[in-house]
Amino acid sequence: MLQLSNAMSVPQIFFGNKHVGGASHLLSKLSSSNIVDSDSSLMLDISSQEMQSWFEQNIGIDDGGNFNLDPRLLPPTTPIVAEVIPPARDFEGIDYIGVACDLEDEFRFQGKTTFSRVELEKAAGEVNVRVPELLDTYKIVRSVTTKPSQSLSPSPSEFVLQSQFSQNALNTFRVWDTEKLGSWGAENPIALTHHLKKLLDRICDENRVSGGSAVDYRAARQSDLFKVFDERICELQTINLLSMNQTTKLAFFVNLYNILIKHAFCKIGIPFVNGPNITNPTGGNGTIIPSFFDKIGYEIDGMFFTFDGIENGVLRGNRGKVFTTADDRRLTIAFPESTVDIRIHMAVNCGASSCPPIKKFTTDAIDEELGIVAMAYTEGDGNCLADEENSILRLNMIFKWYRVDFGTDDESVARTVMGLMGEGDKKKKLGRMIDKGGVKIEYFPYNWESDSAEPTVVFDYDKLNTVVY
Repeated sequence: MLQLSNAMSVPQIFFGNKHVGGASHLLSKLSSSNIVDSDSSLMLDISSQEMQSWFEQNIGIDDGGNFNLDPRLLPPTTPIVAEVIPPARDFEGIDYIGVACDLEDEFRFQGKTTFSRVELEKAAGEVNVRVPELLDTYKIVRSVTTKPSQSLSPSPSEFVLQSQFSQNALNTFRVWDTEKLGSWGAENPIALTHHLKKLLDRICDENRVSGGSAVDYRAARQSDLFKVFDERICELQTINLLSMNQTTKLAFFVNLYNILIKHAFCKIGIPFVNGPNITNPTGGNGTIIPSFFDKIGYEIDGMFFTFDGIENGVLRGNRGKVFTTADDRRLTIAFPESTVDIRIHMAVNCGASSCPPIKKFTTDAIDEELGIVAMAYTEGDGNCLADEENSILRLNMIFKWYRVDFGTDDESVARTVMGLMGEGDKKKKLGRMIDKGGVKIEYFPYNWESDSAEPTVVFDYDKLNTVVY
């Protein structure tokens, strides 16, 4: 329907292949032709021949009213495909995951660097797990002297959690062994992101406070379900990025960015700071901790992708010059600059209140899904406001920060924005402004505030990286 009508409201009315518009558009046409009573909006007593004649003259129906319908207007003939879900797995018991999470807390928040065999055996013994099993089977702990590719040394005395060897990568809770744990995620990368988002949404929903408007991320991190999520996210390690087609890759990385933001909020804290001494150059509330976005990410297919790497490296064709060396494998994953889809800016969410809402995207419908989010985004007056009287187009700050993606001057940006809009009064108003000439663009303040409940755990990169091996 979106492709046929370029409108988001329902219903959208078609006569044959002719698009009339919404209900108000049809009633307006009918009332102006005395087909509908303008006061009561009721059909008047007219013959079917008169109605047919009116349709032919005003709607443009040909062939005596015989409709040759566009196939896209017909009911679907193929069955709806059920959601793909991962095979049932008990994660070898949540208890051992809990032990590992508790040990990780000691590393991150108590400054502990290594564990002795005695300490590890004590912690593991509480859930009847032997140290070799933690090392070799579960792959969540390894000796300080052992590299991932090596077998366990004869009698190691010091141990460290697997995740501590790459603390910036949030999906290194364990090494995902496909022989033991399966390769479902590698075979179904988009379904894996949907499953992970569903888990994370549930975690956040179960820890909402203040009437549902805020999330207690501190409590979310301590929940049993988060421990399950923290292990399951490790399956991203197995994804083969080079085998993805362009639409799958686009949906995958947009979904991935939006999962990473909430995962990081739970795991390491919030990257926004607010207070009386904080200056926001946009005039909004709060400020940002840059190291969060250019240091934190996921390990996938032997490569490391930060927030910046996903957005400015992969999705924007490395326009942000994130991948700086010619031999960087991630350049083979980045989209060609000529194919960058600017609607990604309305799809990725950095966790700030001025960001667009989070949706999930699919391979088969990514184009239509991005069209919907772009229309919804530009429809919101807090993101896009056309002041026809003063010839001013007010936009969200993302249009300034990523100006090169939208146009070279105010008029070209305005034309790009109009192309993102759905049919409606705002688009018509902006069209008139462009035709008149002299459109000027101003930007709304950007609020760096999250939905985190107080007291917020603020991200501290130095604290995250105090452990060195």
